[in-house]
Amino acid sequence: MPSTEVDNTEAKAGMSADKAGVKPTVAFRPQDRALYDSKVTLEEYMYYASKTRAEEDANAAQEPKTTLRDILFPSGGKAHLASTESTGALDQLKDVNLNKAENRTAVSALEWTNASRALRSASAAAAFYLITTDILGPFGVGFALGTMGWGQGIALFTVFGACAGCSGYLLWKVFLHVDSYEFAARNYGDLAFRIWGRWFRHVFNVLQVIQLTLSVGLIVISNGQSISQVSKFRLCYIVCCLIWALAGFVVGQIRTLNKLGLLANWAILINLFIMFISMGVMAELQHPRDFLKAMWGAQLFIYVCYMVYGCYVYFWQGQYANQISYQGLSPYAWQTVCNVLAVVSGIIAAVLYGNIGIKVVYNNVLVELLHAPPLYTRQGKVLWAAIVPLYWSVAFVLAAAIPDFFGLVSVTAAVCAVQFTYTFPALLGLGLFVKRGAMVGEPGFDPATGEVRRRDSGVRRFARGFFGKYLWLNVVLLVYMLGSLAVSGLGSYSAISSLISAFKTPQVTAFRCRSPLEG
Repeated sequence: MPSTEVDNTEAKAGMSADKAGVKPTVAFRPQDRALYDSKVTLEEYMYYASKTRAEEDANAAQEPKTTLRDILFPSGGKAHLASTESTGALDQLKDVNLNKAENRTAVSALEWTNASRALRSASAAAAFYLITTDILGPFGVGFALGTMGWGQGIALFTVFGACAGCSGYLLWKVFLHVDSYEFAARNYGDLAFRIWGRWFRHVFNVLQVIQLTLSVGLIVISNGQSISQVSKFRLCYIVCCLIWALAGFVVGQIRTLNKLGLLANWAILINLFIMFISMGVMAELQHPRDFLKAMWGAQLFIYVCYMVYGCYVYFWQGQYANQISYQGLSPYAWQTVCNVLAVVSGIIAAVLYGNIGIKVVYNNVLVELLHAPPLYTRQGKVLWAAIVPLYWSVAFVLAAAIPDFFGLVSVTAAVCAVQFTYTFPALLGLGLFVKRGAMVGEPGFDPATGEVRRRDSGVRRFARGFFGKYLWLNVVLLVYMLGSLAVSGLGSYSAISSLISAFKTPQVTAFRCRSPLEG
């Protein structure tokens, strides 16, 4: 693999050749490709990904070690930018809409890759906080253990926790093989597109937008119920919910995951504080390789929190544990403290869901169909500011208008969340290892000609890749994927049955003053 110095020299030479009108050193410059160009092969993605990983490894060896401040304040420590050259390139392109093909032709190879480098600003610490904020919600574990018992409950949480970690590893593995400065992978749908094609990308994006939007709405309604309870039902219920939708208009203006990392840090501390109180009373990484340690660290942290807290609650309250554990505290004052803290933690989680949901819509609808400007441009920032209130309004209206919204969320969790956590990572990993197996013995991508020479195609190629070098792993991933589909099917059946039963009795929406908790 060429060194970083050689890569930069080649890039500068290519830039000079571009400006001088000389034929570039590659047959097709990445910036000249159309967005989501189906002509770009997996071999080409992997070629550029290997160059990017080599450069990241070389840069990581020269960077100072992570300090305690970097861990506690992930957006306030090191700048996490590749170089002044990278930030300079981004500044030069900040008002250029690179989503339009005619604008990309004037951009040199070095400017293109430097701009991509500068956009990678999230640290491993930020990734840890974001993952943990997304998942950390142990307040129903005591109730679950009360339903299943010690043995089944702990075993189930342990198995699913380990599987979630394996899924994270698979996503990380796929990302490293298809992401590069030249072809940056920005969301879940991008991974699906590069492994399985355009149709799968659309399926992933639609399901992700549905899941994230309903998750934002669920938190808005849940926070409204908490405020309603704290106010002892003296405040109109719909107003209690509307407060948090309006809060999302403001806090949702945060665009980058790096800045969200610091906010997520506080969300985790708040959740831990709630746990300690109730016990006493009863994702844009600069170095993608760092994601693995952040992910496993977050998984271990989450597992320990779930088990310690859940077992403690179950020990003291047994089968009478509440679905939200701190709601079962007898002293109203402590219950109120936990409710208020949970509201703050919840809105931070909702901002994270909304941030990713808006980016999925922005990059896959506005950018692709309407050629919207990149988010780092002045026009992109203005457009983001306008979209945030619209997105939160849609989430709020959906949550407030649909009767038995929590039942609908249960269906969505079974149909969407299980797929993104277990099925889709296995599907992407299977696709990567099968296609890598089929590449064995082939010359691969030739940047000088832009050609990829393959021995075969279609079903024959897929079968050869499946039964090739990674056969045992492919079998494991296939079983894993089918198992998760079975779990999704059973969960969907149960959730839909419950929803049907709920609708047999009159249901009310959140557009009323009387709180549903009031009885």
